[in-house]
Amino acid sequence: MLYMPPMKRITTCWMLACGLFAVTTDRLPASVGDETAPASPVPTSPADPSAGFWPTDAMVESVLRRWAAEAAERYDLRPDQQREVERRLVDRWTGFLEENRADIQPLLNEYIEARLAMEPPSADAVADWAARAMPVFQRLKGNVEEGEQEVHELLNADQRARFEQRRTQRQFGLQFVEGQLKRWSVGNFKEREWWDPPAGYRAQQRRRLAADAADDQPRADDDAPVEPPARITNELAAWEQYVADFCDRYELDQAQRNAAESMLRELVDRARDHVYRHRERIAALEKKIVTGSGADDAAFDGELTELYGPLDAMFEELERRLQQLPTSAQRRRAEQPEAEGEAGGEGGVEAPAESAPPQ
Repeated sequence: MLYMPPMKRITTCWMLACGLFAVTTDRLPASVGDETAPASPVPTSPADPSAGFWPTDAMVESVLRRWAAEAAERYDLRPDQQREVERRLVDRWTGFLEENRADIQPLLNEYIEARLAMEPPSADAVADWAARAMPVFQRLKGNVEEGEQEVHELLNADQRARFEQRRTQRQFGLQFVEGQLKRWSVGNFKEREWWDPPAGYRAQQRRRLAADAADDQPRADDDAPVEPPARITNELAAWEQYVADFCDRYELDQAQRNAAESMLRELVDRARDHVYRHRERIAALEKKIVTGSGADDAAFDGELTELYGPLDAMFEELERRLQQLPTSAQRRRAEQPEAEGEAGGEGGVEAPAESAPPQ
């Protein structure tokens, strides 16, 4: 497009181009049975380029004209600037979609078919799809960068300053999609990103797993945890509160909040994966903490660092990545109450602090 809009619109453009409907789909905790569900290949779409779903010219132009109108409001464009932005948007992106339709349409339809299939796709099928999608995305990325330069030339000094303030957010949107494709290209995907299970499927899975568990009941003295320890559950909840407080403090817009939520979900998923992989050792460590027996264990401190240190590092990564989201203006507004509170002495109002996870 002529400019790179917030991440929600980046994903909409990529959806039009490659059918990545799941890039910004809410990622909920993995449902029971995700890991054991059968896998099927991504269905093969017809070779006929006119077969399957493809947005009409009116659909594409309507989306692009909406983007132009939002750009006009965001950057305070004059009517003549808005008309030129709209013209270039429509020319650039309708041309891009038609030039790349032979590559885009099969990817789009294969993705839709996978979502509607009775079984989830296999890791190999997803990896093959992502490998074919990556060159298309790189062309899209190049088209975005060329379009950004075009719109930059149409703006006056004040408009350019606002345009540049949002560059980090625009780049994050591209990086997010590219990272998703890279992860899929090695077969690393979450079932919910690619498949909508038929009605009743989850209930069947839960009943089957419950029956399996009934055949292998743990002993009364079995210390294997069913859920993460409360300490970790509380910490992850504190991460969520921290992100919510951060968004409110800097008055982030909806696109920025979507980006923050995506970061949070990624880091929480990674934290849960870490806890699951080391669940038996963590359970043993928690028992030492509760009973106080760790004081006599020379390896106790090392286990704490090894098992809980990665969680601390993940939260620090979350903090760093969140700091890339606010614009300069948002930072100034957030810091102003603090400065006024310090200047007012005892009469000043203290700015609300962001929540921090428990130590």
